[in-house]
Parts: sequence; structure tokens; C-alpha cells
Amino acid sequence: MNARTAIGWIVLLVAPAIIVGCGGGDESVSERGPRSATLKVEPRLVMAVNDFGLRLYRELAAKPENVFLSPTSVQLALGMAYNGARGSSKDGMAKALGYGDMSLEEVNKANAELLALLANPDPKVDLFIANAVWAREGVTYDPGFMQRCKDSFLAEPMTVNFALPESADTINAWVKAHTKDKIPQIVTADAIRDAIMVLTNAIYFKGGWTDEFPAAATKDGEFTTGEGKKITVPMMARSARMEYMENEQFQMVRLPYQGQFVGMYVLLPKPGVTLKDCVARVTASDWKSWTAALTKRQGELKLPRFKTEYATSLKPALTALGMADAFDPSKADLNGILPEGATTERVFISDALHKTYLSVDEQGTEAAAATAVIMGITSAPLPTEPFSMVVDRPFLIAIADKPTGVILFLGSISSPK
Repeated sequence: MNARTAIGWIVLLVAPAIIVGCGGGDESVSERGPRSATLKVEPRLVMAVNDFGLRLYRELAAKPENVFLSPTSVQLALGMAYNGARGSSKDGMAKALGYGDMSLEEVNKANAELLALLANPDPKVDLFIANAVWAREGVTYDPGFMQRCKDSFLAEPMTVNFALPESADTINAWVKAHTKDKIPQIVTADAIRDAIMVLTNAIYFKGGWTDEFPAAATKDGEFTTGEGKKITVPMMARSARMEYMENEQFQMVRLPYQGQFVGMYVLLPKPGVTLKDCVARVTASDWKSWTAALTKRQGELKLPRFKTEYATSLKPALTALGMADAFDPSKADLNGILPEGATTERVFISDALHKTYLSVDEQGTEAAAATAVIMGITSAPLPTEPFSMVVDRPFLIAIADKPTGVILFLGSISSPK
């Protein structure tokens, strides 16, 4: 498998135990450890997350630049928001996320199972996932919504005053801590100033290869970028029996991390085939069949040693996938986060921000992701900073009828004796 002539390749970190038997190789998932013996996850959610990730990737990968995202992180953050969605907003989110015929209760139960499974990683790898609900100070929220986020997503509610710049610092500090300092910032003070709620997810992974790349074998090599430019990169190399498959379009190899549960899949288009060609219409079912076709073969692999960071607003991509109404202040209905009848205004998603980090070297991989779903409301009758008003100088006074707006009396008081 020669990376020197690559014009594009794809890296995916996947836990085969989560992909309900999609991992290839000589071992079945059930043979890889005790975790899968007691914990199961809804296969429809797995297929939904994978299919959503592939469709989201295609939307984001229009330009020849590095793209690295966490479908699991995005799905968990949007999954919490889904609990407040109604009408066309809910339908659009279900379409984008690929929930299909799953009820809200089934989606929540499946996410709870997923988090329970991922909370028991192999002791040889680090895998941490956290969710949080950031609620606006002074606002009363629907208790059912808050309880579902807590029960199904393990998200503890935290109250902040979004009008204060310190609120962004608080959220960013949470993200930084839960990504082991790899993602120090996800939101800005301006982005959340008018928010009614912010939903966040953070994922951190660190794993060493089951079989490391010998450091002495790393040599400078040529890599052809997506724009056709030739650059020199440190190219790792190893010869071994590896889980491998190929077809007329690409080669694929799986590199397991210690413990075997999690592995990195590298997909390399064959000469004359672009990465876009390979993934143009790929579905979760295709991905499942590809990974199931992996078998142990002797071979040589050369792979760049690299680090990359990625940051984007997911709003355009999610809109294209069917979530237009959820982002539209004139059509959105995510009022399920509030008590019934609490307001006649519309709650909407103002933005969905995503950041990732990835480092691949001879010893293994370190990766992190964070997602922030920012929710707004069409008017701003929400409490911000407590105000202080001392009427201790001349002032204007008016007596008016609110329904009609007509002013009945108007004047100024210069000396209130």
C-alpha cells in the first residue's frame, strides 16, 4: 500500500464493538473481550450515526483540505436538542440524523446504551465522553426535557449568564478539561450572548497501536496533496500481517489499538480514482460490508506521521441534510425545551460548532472532538445581567395604554417634591 502517489486518503477511528459486528479480521467482536458480553447497543442507532457521518463528511469535504469530524460527538449534541424539537423541526432533524422510524424514547434509550458501552473502554486505551446542558440564568425549562438529557445523555444542567463574557470562558474551560487540553475553545462570547441554551459534547481518545511502527523505519517521503502539490512528509513504515481489503476503487487497512476494540481504518483510492469517487454514494451498509471484508494479509504499509486540527460551523451542512427549519427563526420549533405555553416566541438553533484534533505517530493516536449546539429565541425578553436603576435626577414619565399604545399623559419631573 503505497501512500507516495496518494491524492487523498481517509482516516476513521471506529470501535468495532459499537458497529455491531462490522469489524473485519480473524476475531469476532464477542471474542475481543468481556465488554460486549454484557453491553449491547441498538443497531439502528449505530447505522444512523455511521450514515449521518458519511453524509455529513460529503457535505464538508467539498474543498481539497483536511476534514476530520466526530459523527458521534455531533449526534450526541444534536440528540439532546432533538428532545426539544417539534413539528417540522423534529422531522428535519430525524431526517438529517438518520433516526428513521425510531421513536424519541428509542433514540434516547439507544444513546444511553451507547454511552454505557463507551464508558467501559479497554483499560489499555483512554476514551472519555461528556455532555453538558448550559441553561440561561433566570429561565424556567421543561423538567421533562432536562431529565431526559440527564438520564439518557448523562448531561448535568449548569446555569450561566450568557450575557457575561465569562460564560464563554466557563464553557470553553469545560471543553478544554474534557478534551485533555486539545480543544481549548469552542464558543465565543459573541456567539452565545443571546442564547437561551447551549448543548455541548466532548470526546477524547488516546490509544497505542497493537503493533507500533518502528521509529527507525520512518523516512521522508513524497505526498501528493488534494490540490496536486507534491510535499515531503515523514512517512512511517511497517511490514506485518494486517487486516486488509481492496476492490477496483481503493485499498483499506485496519490498524487496531491495544485491546483490539478500537481501530483506525485507512482508505486509499487507487491510481486514477479520487477520494470523492470512493465516497460519493457510500452508505452505512456499504461501510459495513467493506469492514466485514477485511482479512489478515501480509503486507507493507507506509503512512504519514501527522497532526491536524479542524474547526467549522455545521449549519450549512446540516441545513443541506434536512435541518433547514430547525435553523430558521421563522419556522423553527424547539420550544420543547421550555414548559408548555411559556412563550409564543420560537426557539431555534442559531449555530452548531464543531472542532477536532488528531495526532498520528509511530506509537499510536490521540484524538479529540467538541460540539456546541447554540439555541436562541426569536425575541429577547430573557433576563440578562441584573440591572440597577436609581432615579436620582430629572426623568421622563409617561402613562400609556399598552394594548393600543396610546400615550395618555407625558411629562418630565425635575424636582419631585
